[in-house]
Amino acid sequence: MGSIWGVLLQTATVSLIAGLLLIVKWVMADKLSPKWQYGVWSVLALRILIPVRMDREIFGSLPLWTETIKGRVEYGLNSVYSGEYVPISGGTVVPLITKVPVSVTDWLYVIYGAGVVFTLLRYGYLYWRMRSLLRKSETVSAEMKAVIREICRKHKLSSCTAVAVRGLPSPFISGVLHPVLAVPAGEPVDEKVILHELLHLRTGDLVQSVFWCVLKSLHWFNPFLRYVFDWIGNDMESLCDYRVLERLEGEERRQYGELLLQMVNERFARVPGTTAVSNGGKHIARRIEAIVRFKKYPQGMMIVALCSVVILLIPSLVGFAASYEGENYRPSGELDMPEAMAMARINRCTTKAAALDTYAKGLIFENGIYVAMASPMDRHAELETQMRHYREVYGWVAYHLEASDGLEYVDALSQYRVYNLTDCGDGVYEALLGIEVRRLPDESGNGYLKDEEGNVIEEGAVLIPVRLRQDNGWIVEECGERQLIDISGKSLWEMVPPVVVMAGKGETGAVSVTVTVAYNVTNIMPESPKTTITIGTKNLQNAVDADVQFDQVWEYHRMSYDSNVRTIEEGPFLGMAFCVAEPKTPEERVVFSETVSIVDGSGNLGMVESGSHHYDGASRTYIPGWSGWLYGAGGSTVVPGSDELVKLPKEYQAAVYWDGVLKEIIDIEREIE
Repeated sequence: MGSIWGVLLQTATVSLIAGLLLIVKWVMADKLSPKWQYGVWSVLALRILIPVRMDREIFGSLPLWTETIKGRVEYGLNSVYSGEYVPISGGTVVPLITKVPVSVTDWLYVIYGAGVVFTLLRYGYLYWRMRSLLRKSETVSAEMKAVIREICRKHKLSSCTAVAVRGLPSPFISGVLHPVLAVPAGEPVDEKVILHELLHLRTGDLVQSVFWCVLKSLHWFNPFLRYVFDWIGNDMESLCDYRVLERLEGEERRQYGELLLQMVNERFARVPGTTAVSNGGKHIARRIEAIVRFKKYPQGMMIVALCSVVILLIPSLVGFAASYEGENYRPSGELDMPEAMAMARINRCTTKAAALDTYAKGLIFENGIYVAMASPMDRHAELETQMRHYREVYGWVAYHLEASDGLEYVDALSQYRVYNLTDCGDGVYEALLGIEVRRLPDESGNGYLKDEEGNVIEEGAVLIPVRLRQDNGWIVEECGERQLIDISGKSLWEMVPPVVVMAGKGETGAVSVTVTVAYNVTNIMPESPKTTITIGTKNLQNAVDADVQFDQVWEYHRMSYDSNVRTIEEGPFLGMAFCVAEPKTPEERVVFSETVSIVDGSGNLGMVESGSHHYDGASRTYIPGWSGWLYGAGGSTVVPGSDELVKLPKEYQAAVYWDGVLKEIIDIEREIE
């Protein structure tokens, strides 16, 4: 809870869970035992100890609503613990005051932290005062010691130091490390009451009392939760009553109910580490009613209780992945912008693929909310200002953001692909984002770019160098100049600089292989709007998915063979061919066919008998004046279904054929990483 907004979101979530538990307890009041009635509060305890997550929903879009309100309130305040464009962070469940407050919300957070400290100190003072009183008290009489020993023997309980306190209404036990049983001085004490207190000692209720007081201190300002914590204390007492009644018979149970009316101890009620009976005198009537309807529950009900707790536990602690309607990404008016920007702050990209996909869609659809989701937080103010500018000046939709810089003629049919995603270390990745466009803008930005012959370039692309890193999720930053490329009659991957260059030399010549890697993201989501953009043969929804992964990875290979670098010892030849294959393992060589039919052209020659990948080779019938160069191309598709980088091979092997006969096999290794 790093700000007052985190505190409010946490206490609201905890209050809703507490309310749900109270309803469930009311419905199951006479159906499950007091053990379940008290044990179910463990769900609330865990919910308090686990910071809320902005990307999880427990009760509706509470995180989104809170973030939206925060964005409106924090506007212009310049808070040090929060900010208009600083997302709410759960952080820890305890306040950390590390800065000098400057705004109203800062001071509220400091006051909250001071309240936590004051409440804990107050509990500590009450405990110290009570322990001081016990240290000054006298040891109980020999008769009372004998009574306590007999109760412990009969019910197999542990004993502790006992003292007599004057003016004490009823017995209680105090002390976590050194428990002390306090009884009224000079007055008779019923054995059933002492049994009640010794059972508290046996079940660790003293430690639980301290635990609940600490949790109560974290929500000292919430009157509903104070009421709930009083209820928890009473459930602890009811459970102890139940354990006592299990050891009593007939008339003794009725007498125990009458004793409750005499066991009110307002003086030490709710002191941590103390079992002051009746939790301050409240809820006595409810406890007596429980005694009246006392019954021993069958063992099978324990399974029912456990299943009930599990059913409550999972959604209460884990929640559900935040799901925001598609229109949240495309606000229709300026009034919807605060919620849309709040969504962009909390629904961050959890994978590298999602960040690249979201940023690319933001450029293609000129959607500033998409771009904000995949951008660092310090850009959000700038992005919102730009979107508001286009709305006010040009009347565009509220989320419109000019892509520009080569993307003036991008549209919904544009294709994009991520090339050569590379790990740069320290959690940083770099890649080229390639987006195809209908036209390329000229230098003025008002016309079309033309080729050397004066014709408008019909097929163009923009290569955008990008860098990925984590900033409250994966974000994308452009890290170089955009390149405008004419791809008329070509594939975009041919224009992308390769990420791997490999080469090998043999007796007949040299073979080289360049590898370009393209990552595809396809996130067809049935619940999303049906507008699609085409990515190759894939369809992409006009929506973003914060958890999307790479759907396919393409490895493009361009191979060349040069016979001019070596001397051919044998005589003239009718034709030659070569092909390239990747070993199944780095240690295993590829098995190539001994002979092959050489024809004029290129393609899969069927020369590989074993190997993990066989890439197309090339062949050529000998003609006088042949330059000695042959070219081939190929590729392979990997379907990783993950966010990891594809692992490129460290070596290939190439087979060279002369006159249809295998001449040699050349090992090809990396030259450039």
